[in-house]
Order: sequence, then C-alpha cells, then structure tokens
Amino acid sequence: MSSSAVVSSTQPGTEQESDDSQSMFQVIDGEAKFASEDVPDRVPFNTWLSSHKQFMGRANDYHVVAILGAQSSGKSTLLNLLFSTNFKVMNAAIARTRTTHGVWVGIPEIMPPGREGSLMVLDLEGTDGGVRADDYSFERKTSLFSLAIASVLMVNVWYQDIGRYQASNFGLLRTVFELDLQLFQRETGTKTLVIFVIRDHVETPFESLVADIRSALMTTWEKISKPPQFTNSPPEQFFDFEFIAFPHMKYMKEEFSKAIASFRDRFINAENPGFLLNPKYQKRDLPSDGLPHFASEIWKVIQSNRDLDLPGQRELLAMFRCEEIMETAFKTFLANIESSGLRANEIIPDFGKKAYEVYTQCIAEYRKHGIRYVADVSEKKQQTLRERALNELWHLFNNQITLASNDCLMKLDAVLNRINANTVPIEEVGQTLLKASEDCLSTWKTMAKACIMEETDWTFEREGTQLEQDVGKRVIEAKQAQLIRLMDICKSKFEAEFAPVVAKAMEDSREDMWNIIRNAYRDKLLEVNGFLVNILTQGFKCPQSELERQSNSLQAFTIELFFGRVKQKAEVCQFKMEKRFTDKFWMDPSGLPRIWKPKDNMRQTFFVAKDHGEQVLDLYAYMRMQKPEDTFTFFEKPEVPLTHNTLLDVPTKKLVGGTAPIDPSRVVIQTNDRRHIWDNYCAKTQSEFMKAQRDQEQSNSRVHIPLFVVGLIVILGFNEFKYVLFNPLLLMLCILLGGLTYLVWILNLGGVAETVFRTLTSITLTSIRDIVTTKLFPAPPPTPTTPTDAPKSDSTTQNTVRASLSTTANQATAATFAALSSALTAQNKQSS
Repeated sequence: MSSSAVVSSTQPGTEQESDDSQSMFQVIDGEAKFASEDVPDRVPFNTWLSSHKQFMGRANDYHVVAILGAQSSGKSTLLNLLFSTNFKVMNAAIARTRTTHGVWVGIPEIMPPGREGSLMVLDLEGTDGGVRADDYSFERKTSLFSLAIASVLMVNVWYQDIGRYQASNFGLLRTVFELDLQLFQRETGTKTLVIFVIRDHVETPFESLVADIRSALMTTWEKISKPPQFTNSPPEQFFDFEFIAFPHMKYMKEEFSKAIASFRDRFINAENPGFLLNPKYQKRDLPSDGLPHFASEIWKVIQSNRDLDLPGQRELLAMFRCEEIMETAFKTFLANIESSGLRANEIIPDFGKKAYEVYTQCIAEYRKHGIRYVADVSEKKQQTLRERALNELWHLFNNQITLASNDCLMKLDAVLNRINANTVPIEEVGQTLLKASEDCLSTWKTMAKACIMEETDWTFEREGTQLEQDVGKRVIEAKQAQLIRLMDICKSKFEAEFAPVVAKAMEDSREDMWNIIRNAYRDKLLEVNGFLVNILTQGFKCPQSELERQSNSLQAFTIELFFGRVKQKAEVCQFKMEKRFTDKFWMDPSGLPRIWKPKDNMRQTFFVAKDHGEQVLDLYAYMRMQKPEDTFTFFEKPEVPLTHNTLLDVPTKKLVGGTAPIDPSRVVIQTNDRRHIWDNYCAKTQSEFMKAQRDQEQSNSRVHIPLFVVGLIVILGFNEFKYVLFNPLLLMLCILLGGLTYLVWILNLGGVAETVFRTLTSITLTSIRDIVTTKLFPAPPPTPTTPTDAPKSDSTTQNTVRASLSTTANQATAATFAALSSALTAQNKQSS
C-alpha cells in the first residue's frame, strides 16, 4: 500500500468527505442492506444521487467502472489515484484488515468539459477475506450487483499471484463468466470490458503474464456451464479484455505515477487511441435517473437468492420509471391546459393549434426521459400517455364543438328574431334566411375545423348532422311563420287595392259593374300572385308544389273576399234601390229638386227611375264571374207599351228565378230575400209616385190672372203706384214684400206661407183676447183682508199691460219661427 494513501474515519453508510470535497456513498453496507428509504438512519441512494445533477442529466450517456479483487489488494487506493476519489483505504502501518465494507460509490470530477458527471465508480468489498472465511455468497452477490450495473470491470491482481487460482481471482472470474451468461444471454451486442490490472510488476515479461492470464481464462471458460446456444461461443463474444501492469508504487514511485497518469488519460481523453469508455459498453435501457431504483430492485432479487433476470429487471425499471415519467408529464400537461386556457368554457379560435402544442409538449417531455428505457415498455407507456392526453383533449374538443354550435345557433336566433319581429322586408326574408343558415353552418364548420388537432382522427360529423337538423328546424319554423306573413301581406295588398274598386263599382251600379269588378279582380290577382310567386321562387326557393298550394290558397282567399265584399254591399240593396229611384225620380238632370209641372211626363220618368233601381237588385243578387253572364237577369221585361193613364194599370217587370241556369254558390241574395226586397221597393216607389202625382195636381190648380186684369190694375192704380214710387219708405216696403212673394212663388212655398200666416193670426188674436179680458176689463178684486191694502194706481196698470203685450209678442215670434221651421221641414221631405 502507498504511504500516501488517506485513511477515512467516517462511519459506514454516511456521506464521507475529504479535503477535496469528494463525497463517497455506501450503497450496500457490510450487512447486505441497501441504502433505501426503508432503512432508518441511512440516506437513500436516490437522494444522494439526485444531488449530483450532472450525472442525473446524462440519460444513457454515462459509464460505471467497478473494481474486483482480493481484500487489502489496493483497490480503493488505485481508484483514488485514478479518479481522484476519496474511498476509504487501509493503513498498513496499523494492521492489514478489511477496509471496504459492502459496496461504495463515487462520482469523479475529473471528466473534461462536456462530459461532466458521466462516470460513476464502484468500490467493492475485497474477496477472499478472513472475516467472511469460506462464505462466498456475499462476494458473489456484490459481484453480480456490479456486473449488472458496470460497463467496465477492473480485476486487481498482484504480480506474484498470477498462476494461482484463488489469489489470481480466477475463482471470482469464473463467477463473473457464469453470471454474465446468466444476465445477458437474452441480449446481443452487449459486452463488458474486463481490465486486468497487474500490480507491482517487476521481472517477468508483460507478454508472458498476459499469455498466462489468457490461458487461465480459456481454461476457466471451458469449465463453466453454458447455455446450449453458447456452448461453442468464445469468451470474446461477451467480453473485451484489456491488460495493464503497474510498477511498484512504493519503490518505483515515478514510474508508477506515470503509469497512473497514462491509464487515467485512457478514461478521460476520448481522443486517446486506447480510450476505454466506449459507448458499446454502456448498459442498455438504464438511464441515469433510473439507476437508483434499478439498483435497489436488483439487489432485492439478488438477496432473495432468485435467478436474476436482468432484462426483466430492466423492464420492471422501465415500467416503474416510465410510469413516474408519464405521471409527471401528464400533470405538467394538465397544468399547461389550465395555463393556456383550453379548459375555459368559452370558444377558443385556435383550439386545435393550442391543443396540439400542449399535446406535443407533453409527449416531448415524456420522451425526453422515457426514451432511455426499454423500448417496448417506453412505447407502451408513451401510448398510454397519448391516450390519456388525447382523451382529455377529446372532452375539451367536444366542449368546443358544443360551444361553437351554441354560438352559431345564438347568432342564427338573433337573425330569426329580427325576421319574426317583421323588421326585415318580406322581399328579403328568403335570402336572409338562406344566408343566415349558410353562414351558421359554414361558420361552425370553420370553427370545428380549427378545433381539430393534428395527428388525430377526430371528426364532427355527428355534431354537424345534429346542427344541420337544428338549423333546418329553426329555419323551417321561421319560414312557415314568414309564409303566413307573406300570405297576409298578399291578402292585405289585394284587399287594399281590390276592395275600393268593388265598393266604387257597386256604388255606381252601372251596367258594366261586373265587367269592371272582373277586370279589377283579374288584374289585382295576377299582380299579387306574381308578387307572391316571385318571392316564393327567388327568396324562399319553394318547389313547384308549394307554389301551387300557396297560389291556390291566395285565390281561394280572394274569391272569399270577393264574395264577402259583394255580400256586404248587398245588405243595403233595398236602400240603394230606393236612393237610385229617388235620385232619378225627384231630381232633374241638373241635380236640382224636381218640381212637377202639368206638362211633365211623370209616368215615363217613374218607370225609368224604377228600372234604374231594379238594376241594383239585378246586379247585386248574383256574382257574374264570366262575361257571358252579364246578360243574365232576374226580371222579365214588360210586353205591353207604357200608354196607360194610371199607375195601377201599368205593367211592371216580373221577378223570376233567372233567365239562365245559375251556380248556387254565387247567389248573393237568395230568392226569398229578393222577393222581400222587391216587394218593399215596389211599395215605396208606388208611394213616391202617388205623392208626386198630388204635387203635380196642386200645381195645375193654382189661379192664373188674365193679362187684361193686370192692365186694368196698372191703369186704375197709377196714382197709388206714383205715391209709392215717390215715398222711399213705402217703396222699400213694397220691394221687400214683392221679393218675398216672388221667392215664395218660385219655391212653391205657398202652403208654408199660408201656414205661417194662419199661425201668426191665431197667436195675435189670442193675445189680444187675453189683454182685453185680463187688463182692460178685469174681474172685480176680492175683498181686502188688511187695512193696508190699497188700489193700484193707473200707472201700475199701464206697466202691467205693456209687459203682457211684450210677452205675447215674444211668444208670437217664437211660434212663428217654429211654424216656419215645421213647414220647411215638410217641404224638404216632400221634395226629397
């Protein structure tokens, strides 16, 4: 042993530090207990290794170097010199005893930039120790443990022990061979680098020593039991062997130091031709962050004396670590969903893009660590993560689709509300409905496509079909309502334009009344139906069957309206007949009241007026929808000329059921009603004729003063005329009286004047009688009852008489006006 070796006094199982701050850690103690969380008062291996961030971040790019050898053969010293570690070493000056208990581990800091933390060193308890005597189980277990982890295995051999079986570690080497075949028989292309380190080499040629070792290796290889597939396989199929000799450390210090430096360079310098840390020696599927768990699990298996299935253990490690990595990645994924707002209950325009970013981040985060482990396990866990992430995003995707559907339907409802509120012109309703529905569906599809995430087979066909059904249902309901509105508009339009024509034509009741009504009906129906068809075709895109149905409905309404208007006007048929008769019989052609003169042909005028009224009944009683029906009549013309002297002898038209077959559905005034109206009309006209005949007879009975009498009056009354002419007061009085007399004569108001005169005369005589009897010759007054009573003076009596006369005059004036008003009313009625 070198005297420069450092002795550590720290307790087993704790972190140990030297002057260079290198910490070594006891993974397995002398009692075969692994440094896990289950062992009290021990720092877990996972915790210690986690503090070495550089190593934990190396993934699969790292190497583990382990050293085997006899107890007190300088293994720890060699590691400390090569890698500047601080493993505990023996102090030979005190005693040659066991120094390394169990398995220790260290992370050297000698690696060059870019490869920091890429090397781990294992220092194993020496073999063939006196403490454990012939108990080889522990050294077998630790050797198996180091072989499962290490990529480079150094075998420390003393120069003088070469050729010996136990001292040269060939017994241990046989164990290594057997274990390697056991561990890696299911793996191909995996090799372990075995370096034989010959210590204190002095005389025997190095080549001779190597030959001896190789010979012993082949002998040992041939003796071990091998699986059938490896029976004829050489050891080089599984191992690469390197040999190196060091001079004596104590007596050849300078040469030893140079040899150490040269050997160290082969570990740290990748440019060195003899570089030892070749990637082909790295253990597969054993990332640095999974090493603590893997080491713990395989030690449990080794301790339980079960066969160690290293690939199976790596799969278990992969399952454990990939599960951890997956859960971590999924938690990060959920956090990213929250932070990116994907879970918000609102429409996200670029949902698909954001979801894909979060998803790819999740998978990338998993692959960053999970890809280091067994490929099958890693892929399975990755697939599980994909399914979980996609399932989470699928629910969010469905929510986005639902939100998009609701938003589009809400916008559609806003348009439909405006349409249902009749704020959209009916001409624009069809296009507005079509555009709103198309915009709704196209906008939704755009939004839905934006929600689709790459690398998925998500679809929205079912939701699209449902949305189309909802949109179609809403549009159909709105269209039905608007079709009703359109029909109401067409009906109102037709009624507004057609009803006045019907009213005017029936008011005039001309012979061509039905021709006017038919033409107006046809023109207005064509106009309104064209308006209806145009909107149904251009706006609502209705099929031909719908056009026919709507047109038939409109035509049915117009016919009903037609019949209703005619029926309404027919209700005043009798009044209209009497009015037409009166206008024709009592009014002259200039529109003034007719005064029947003796020479007037009253009968001819009567029959013309009566025919004029009868025409109303004939026109109103039946709807003539075709032009040939204009000749249809309910009256038969008289066969006898109108030459009789009296009304009773004059033959009248005969009311019949009609001169041609009729359609009962178009009869406006039924037979009984026609007969009733006709009878009343005839009675009324006969009454009017009799009244007119009386007036004509009164006109014939008026006195006519002969002309010679007028001449005598002028001659004999010349002086009186002269007196009147030269007296302004009498002249004005005569002019006034003459004008009133002429007016009464012209207006045929003689009867009225006579009535007024008689009334005034009666009132005057009555008033004079009352004055004479009550004022001039009063009855004797009763006997006075008190002394204070005294006869009235003459002046009092005169005042009383004067007041009575004034009252009487007022009453006479009021009575005169009342009589005049009654006379004028009677005259107007007679004239009408």
